[in-house]
Amino acid sequence: TERIVDDIVVAPDRIIWIANNRTIKSYDPSTGKWKSIDWPSVIEGSIAEIHPAPDGTVFVSVVANDRRVYFFDGQGWSLQGMNAGLLTDTVYDVVVTANGDVWYATSKGMAYWDRANQAWSFYTWSSKGILPITGQYAYPVINAELGHDGAVWFSNTHFFAFVVRGEDGEFVWKSYPAADSDMATRPASVE
Repeated sequence: TERIVDDIVVAPDRIIWIANNRTIKSYDPSTGKWKSIDWPSVIEGSIAEIHPAPDGTVFVSVVANDRRVYFFDGQGWSLQGMNAGLLTDTVYDVVVTANGDVWYATSKGMAYWDRANQAWSFYTWSSKGILPITGQYAYPVINAELGHDGAVWFSNTHFFAFVVRGEDGEFVWKSYPAADSDMATRPASVE
């Protein structure tokens, strides 16, 4: 049987997460023990990426006819889409921050889930920078990546941007139109 590793991630707590075929495993180097998470047969598609959270829960990006994200809470799986409060079911990428908050790159912009306050915020790119979504068209956001400094980076064919928390606790955005960048081509990924 051919074994393919779809993704491997070393979480901040040093737990190693591996996805292959339709299996997700975690390895704790401090104990030398493996744990397996059963992948339900009702979820179609293949695992693209694993996104572990600090509390041991895990988000998994799946590719089928489109991109979707599923969440494992330790007991079972749920789709992270409109049923969870997002504006769409199509999620291209996920970033889980050190405190467990979650950023989503979706077909309808960027979404932020504040786990402590159980609250959603939604953003899109415009020629004026990053704005909260208030009914206008939201550009799809394809990539998201957590920087070593805690900044969350996003990109699509129109822009790339990052967000950090300011000293007052509010989000501070910096965005760059792709056409104005000094990059030879538009960014396809922030990695």
